[in-house]
Amino acid sequence: MTGKCECYVMISEKDPRYEIWKQIDPEARMPLKHPLTRENMTIYPGLFYEGDATRLTTEQKELMAKLMSEKFKIPKAEVLKSLADGVFPIKTDNVSVIICNLHMRCML
Repeated sequence: MTGKCECYVMISEKDPRYEIWKQIDPEARMPLKHPLTRENMTIYPGLFYEGDATRLTTEQKELMAKLMSEKFKIPKAEVLKSLADGVFPIKTDNVSVIICNLHMRCML
């Protein structure tokens, strides 16, 4: 067991985001910083997970920036800057959380 978080979320095939996620990761999953949610009113009201951009490859970050730029009509450079900061928001709707051993121990 490592001392590093290996939590991630998988999205339902029925969710509209599934096709985008599948382009970034063949299993349509995204790495998390931790399995806790937070509320974010600046983007969209609701609960979000903190995606861990440090666990994405350079290619995945580039593709994510391209796809998010197209979807949300924001500059690709802005998305890349956010990813460089290490965190990206993931809406909690229609996702399943896979909790790593590190965080599972905290929940016992």
